[in-house]
This record gives sequence, C-alpha cells and structure tokens, in this order.
Amino acid sequence: MVRACKFPNCNNKMKRHTPCSFHRLPLNDKQRLKLWLAALQIDPDTSVKQLRVADYRVCSEHFEREDYVQRVGPEPPKQFFLKPTAVPRVVKPDAEAEVGLLTPGSSINSYCIVTIS
Repeated sequence: MVRACKFPNCNNKMKRHTPCSFHRLPLNDKQRLKLWLAALQIDPDTSVKQLRVADYRVCSEHFEREDYVQRVGPEPPKQFFLKPTAVPRVVKPDAEAEVGLLTPGSSINSYCIVTIS
C-alpha cells in the first residue's frame, strides 16, 4: 500500500526514492495535534485511537526550512528532523530559495531522507 500525504490537495506519495520526507501526526502532543488536525482539515474530535489506526502522514513540502533541525552524524548523509513546534502549512515552492536559505534549484527535500517522526 502506497501512503499519500494527508495535506489537502497534495498528491505526493511515499514511494522509494521520493525526494520528500513523510512525517506522522504528533499523537502524544495534544496541543500540537489540534493544530495539525486543523491544517489537515480533519475533525478535531477524532480520537487518537482512530488517528493511530489511520496512520496519516504529511510530506515535507508543507514545512519550511525553519521547521527542521539538522542532525549530523559521523558519516553522511545529513538528516533533517522536524522540530517539536512544527505545524504543516501551505509553503510556496520557491520559498526557501527566495529567502536565501538554499541555493537556486535546490530544495530542502533533496536533502531529506524518508524520515518518520
């Protein structure tokens, strides 16, 4: 079964060699979960049990560079993980390049591995 991003109108799918990373909902943080549910247009009264069974994912296209922390290990590749304060939102495709965070033609997604957080 191929998982799809739960963000409204997003068609990204979790496949092998996908340039996006996919993140689970923060089921253990009730305040942040409510913000995620609002962003995903999911009923905020949905039980955690139902959400756990559905196992929704949100792709990295709905987060900005500032939403990630980079962990560098002894060997490449560098890995990016969501900060505990990150909430998905609509992000302009070239937003990172516009603010000078990345070089033209690159994207945070080209550096992400499929990370489940």
